[in-house]
This record gives sequence, structure tokens and C-alpha cells, in this order.
Amino acid sequence: MRWTTRQGLLAAAAFLVLLAASGEANAQIRSALEPPDLDRYLRWGPLRVRPSFQIRNVGYDDNILLRATPRISDYRATLSAGAEGVVLLGNAAFLTFDQRFDYTAYLETSEQNFLNTNTRARMTVPFGGFGFFGEFEITDAQERPVDREDIRPQRRTDRFNVGAIATLGWRTEIELAVGRQDWRFSDTDGTSLDPNDPAAVPFVTENLNRDVDTARLSATYRLKGRAQLTLRYEREDVEFEFPGRIIGVGDVRRDAVETRILPGIRFGEGGALTGHVELGRSQIEAESPELPDFSGFAADAELLYRPGRRTSFRLVYLRRPGYEISSNNRLLLNETIALRSVRYLNRVFGVELGTSETTIELFPSISGDFAGTDGRVDTLLRYDVGLRLRMSENSIGRRVEYAFRVGRYRRESTDPNFDNSQSTFGIDAIVGF
Repeated sequence: MRWTTRQGLLAAAAFLVLLAASGEANAQIRSALEPPDLDRYLRWGPLRVRPSFQIRNVGYDDNILLRATPRISDYRATLSAGAEGVVLLGNAAFLTFDQRFDYTAYLETSEQNFLNTNTRARMTVPFGGFGFFGEFEITDAQERPVDREDIRPQRRTDRFNVGAIATLGWRTEIELAVGRQDWRFSDTDGTSLDPNDPAAVPFVTENLNRDVDTARLSATYRLKGRAQLTLRYEREDVEFEFPGRIIGVGDVRRDAVETRILPGIRFGEGGALTGHVELGRSQIEAESPELPDFSGFAADAELLYRPGRRTSFRLVYLRRPGYEISSNNRLLLNETIALRSVRYLNRVFGVELGTSETTIELFPSISGDFAGTDGRVDTLLRYDVGLRLRMSENSIGRRVEYAFRVGRYRRESTDPNFDNSQSTFGIDAIVGF
């Protein structure tokens, strides 16, 4: 049997999970009612912080717009800065936070420059085996939608949750949270769904702006050592800002209810294998009978395996439904699997290889309108190879490192209008964690 890239990477994932069965038992997973391990952080007064600064992708991109035509090339660089940390408040309460900034600049096409920011924080107030928390995340970024990578709309997402944590004994802990999400998109270059209407909004805004009420129930059971069995149930009531349009039917409400249940296993810090694997089921039920539903297998997994100080393997696997950007009455299924390996030949020089494969399947509306895109399937392939120069690294992961990478991207679609490719090379400089 000839294996595909996806089959090979899934086999690698299964192999990594089996390796974890014999993992170290001397590092315990912390309760959500306890702050993270403070030994991982630098101390700045009342703050425990892991700062970082990176200059990434300093090099050449032969297709900055990811379009078959016009094909524009340029030199570019990304400056990244961030800090994650902990603040201890009183005898038990604590605050965790994570702040990231990424600024990408182009040499000749400066109108394409953009800044991405992400801010996350969570306050936890324990009372013995019980506690409360509040958390938020704000993202303001220009990013390429997975089904339309030839555009880069601005996305602003605000997420807020409050909840409670309870330790039930028998190594079991549960967490209940309710919250709200606001998704807003803008794209001044986007095409309106009604080009004859001067007041019409861009199609990105019309198709994706939405408010979401959320509820989440999580449960964990600690196994021996640093492994946990996990169970996550989520419900999202999605209300779109604009209605959908179906030819021959007219405007329809695109509101939906999403549910997902994901049992899994998590491996804590302190061993050769860290990360999580969640495999379960996801479902989207549309309010209007004219619109498609989804029900099927879902996955969320990321594993990092370090058999020694010089070698590491990282594997990511995602399978989840989403909302298509191109037309306002369809869903998509996004399946991504990626593997990256790094091997240091000595204390200084290393090599790395990376590959990923993403499949995007678009679900047509029942009416079969928008001929030519119904049931479209895209395959995105990425490969890169690089050299690393590690100048220093300490026991808690702080390092100074340089890397040179050459990459290749290719998109193949059942609709030839979406085919494109990209070649890049660049240098990274990393200072921090």
C-alpha cells in the first residue's frame, strides 16, 4: 500500500502517544487551582515572566499575495515580541497572562505592512478545593482565511469567560465556564456581494461577522505521573450579523448551534513527551432548513517529543468544521496535519525539516447555487528545510538562536482558479523563550 503524507503523519502521532506510556512519573500535573511552576520564569519584582524577541522571515517571498495573478514578489521581515507570566496575588489568588506582537514589513510594497496583536489573561481565586476564574482574550490581526488565502482581512475577536473549578477527589477536577465571543472582520479591498449597491459591505464582513454565546464543561482525571485523561464539552450559539442569500429562496438566517465533545489525554511538563491529544465529534445544526449541517469526527492534537537534548519532533493534527468566507450559505471542513523535526549535530549546529498538508472541503448549499464552487476541495502543501545556529540555552529554555530556512508552498484545488504556489527563504533570530 502506498502511504499518503497524512497517513504517514498520523502513524507518527500514534507512535508518539505509545512512547508516552512509559513516560517519567516524577513530574506531577498541577491543578487549575494552582499557579504554574514558578521555576520556569524570570523574576521581575512581583512578576514572573518569560519574555521573547524574534526577528523572523528576513528574506524573499516570490508571491506575497498568494495569487496566481498578479504575482508580486518582495523582501520582507517580521518583528515579534512577547511575554508570558504569572502574578501572585495574596496567599492563593494568581493571574496568568500572555501578550504577543507581530509586525510584518515589506521593502517595496509597504501598503501590505500589518501588525498583529494577541492579549490573554486569566484570574484564578481558589478557596481550598474550589475556586472561581475570569479570563479574556483579544486578537487584532490581519490573517488569510483558510479558504481564501489570496486576501488578508482584518479580524478583531473578543472572548470573555467566567467560571468555577472544583476538585472532586479521586484525582478528578471539573471546570465550568460560560462566556461570549464577538467576531468582526473588515477588508477595504474585499468585493461586495452586491457590487451595484454603494452601501453594501465587503463580503468578508457580510459572511463572517457574528456573536457567539458559549458554554464549556471540562473534566480531568490524573493518571500516575504526568498524564491526565481529559474530557471537553462545548456548546456555541452562533448569531450572524447579516442574513445569508440563496438564489430562488432569498435571505435566510444563518444562525446555528455548534456542539463538540472531545475526550483525550494530556502530558505535562517534565518528560520526553508533552502536549495533548483530543479525538471526538463535532456538530453544527443550522437554524434554517435550507442550509447545510455538519456532524462528524473532530480532532485537536499537538505533541512535542524530545528523546534527548539534541532532537525534537513536533506533530499537530486538527480536524474541525468552520464557516466559509467566499459565500454566505456554506460550511467547510478543515483537516491539517504537520510534522517538524529538529536535530542538533553538536551543541551549536542543527538541521530542521518541516512538512504540512491541509485539506479544505467546502459544503454546497442545498439549492446548489453559485455554480462552479459547489463541493470544492483544496489541498495545501508546505515544505521547508533549515539550518540552526544555537548560541546558548539554559535549563529553563531561554536561548539565543539563529535559523535559515527555504520553503515551498503549493495549493491545488478542484477549481483551477484557486491554484497557486509560493517559494520563500529567510533568516530568523530568536532571543528569549
